[in-house]
Amino acid sequence: MYGSDWLNNTKLVVDIGNHALFLAYSLLMGFFFGRLACSFLNDNRRKAGVSGIIYAAFMLYNTWFPFDLPRGVGSVIRIVAGFVILYLLDRTRPRQKIFVSILFYTIATLCMQLNAEQGMYMNDIIFDVLPFNTTPERTVILYFVCILEDAVFYGISIGVGVFLSKKNICQFDEEISARDLLFLALPFLIVFAQIWVYSDNYDLYAKYFTLLDDIGDKETLQKLSYNSMPRLVNMLLSYVFILAFVWCFFDIKRISRENVNAAILSEQTAALQSHVKKMDEMYGEIRSIRHDMNHHMEVMSSLLDEGKGDEAREYLSSMQEFVKDVKPAFSTGNPVTDIIISERADEAEKEGIDFESSFSYPSDFGFDIFDISGILGNAFSNAFAACKNISDDLTPYIRVTSVTKKNFYLIEMVNSYEGILSIDSETGLPVSKSPEVGHGIGMTNMQKLARKYNGDVTVKQSGYEVIVSILLQRNRDHSLQ
Repeated sequence: MYGSDWLNNTKLVVDIGNHALFLAYSLLMGFFFGRLACSFLNDNRRKAGVSGIIYAAFMLYNTWFPFDLPRGVGSVIRIVAGFVILYLLDRTRPRQKIFVSILFYTIATLCMQLNAEQGMYMNDIIFDVLPFNTTPERTVILYFVCILEDAVFYGISIGVGVFLSKKNICQFDEEISARDLLFLALPFLIVFAQIWVYSDNYDLYAKYFTLLDDIGDKETLQKLSYNSMPRLVNMLLSYVFILAFVWCFFDIKRISRENVNAAILSEQTAALQSHVKKMDEMYGEIRSIRHDMNHHMEVMSSLLDEGKGDEAREYLSSMQEFVKDVKPAFSTGNPVTDIIISERADEAEKEGIDFESSFSYPSDFGFDIFDISGILGNAFSNAFAACKNISDDLTPYIRVTSVTKKNFYLIEMVNSYEGILSIDSETGLPVSKSPEVGHGIGMTNMQKLARKYNGDVTVKQSGYEVIVSILLQRNRDHSLQ
């Protein structure tokens, strides 16, 4: 119709436009994949850049040489590819990386479909302004303007989605449980089903431009964009729903974690206040002894002057016993841990529990005594709870030890336990069997405090005893001071 010039070659122009558009899509996906991945690769920008380049190359290859697979299988392969890229660069928190791969691919695909729908709506406008007796040059220019608008719209929509998702998810830096991952995946399956229904609209501009050669009937062309507004609204609502769902889920998780942390802090504060009160009472008694020391010396001197040696020895013995009761039974290297161990030893004696301690506090490791008292307090609470449920034919006992080696510090608490300990395969911590609200927080708190010092908590059962090991590393910030 327009001659033999390349502008009249509709197929060639459409191929160039499609390749340019999908090249832009792939580059934008790679860029924003790297932006999202950075926070899950320990903020390593080099790794994030590598992940973006690999992802862009994979998507570009898949666009030009598509997999001859069912639609759903192809989507799964793209999600798996994103996960593999992230996991090979950083092999921690795998379930979190699975979710990030699903989230990113969903956002990217939703934005692509949203583009197709808004493109169809834009055609309604084009039909009203485009004269059908236009020149080939003007038609080609219009086509590439549409391509440019499509790429810009896609970049903005995927950028907003990644920015909002990254801002919220990054506040939750813990591994996602398998149950949470399954829960998070369900809404994405619904959205994917909707996307697959409408996925035949991607080549709208190509169809439109091709028909310009052969059809001058405006009503025929408008069939391509029939009912585009409802589909556009549908895709837009899906886009908002996914972002809002992710935001709400992780916001609830954040609030829950803050509540747990508040409960932990309250528990630690109460325990520390109790220890401080005990220390104040002890030092008050010591000050009282010092104040009365002159009186005691006068009594001793009088007894000796009168030749009452036996009475003097008896008086001295009573003074020694009193001083023994005042000072802590254990000397650990820190007054707070002295009180904690001594109090627990007294409690064990009252409860008929055998108690042994060789605990020692490493003052040169730079630990916050507040954290160590929290670890000891929670470990002792669990040990005493287990010992109080021991049957009469078993002897309840608690043994606490500690050892330092180079930059490592290990606290180990062993206690008798009757029953079978259930260990959570994800956290490695015992599963709480108590229905009380807040029960089981202690172990989580211990693990959190241990990880603060690049360590961890391990729990294992051997026969009728449970062994809790808390490994900590030297605080390097303190060592540099």
